Amino acid sequence: AKAKADVAARGGQLVGTQLFRNFERGDDGLWYGEVFVPDIGRSFSGTLEQRDRNTLVGEGCLFGRLGCRTQVWKRVR
Repeated sequence: AKAKADVAARGGQLVGTQLFRNFERGDDGLWYGEVFVPDIGRSFSGTLEQRDRNTLVGEGCLFGRLGCRTQVWKRVR
């Protein structure tokens, strides 16, 4: 709810916003690209990992490995 309110305050909307951009699969099985954080309007380098059929884990970091945040996404059935 906070992210949605933050995006709306900047004149945007959260639904339909592309969060993961320019991802390419690495040799280690992770996907590397840019993660867009809509509530602050910035992109950061990040990774995606499909843990299992229903779980996607995204991580984005400010600089190198500093200020990292991880989010787990579960498939809605």
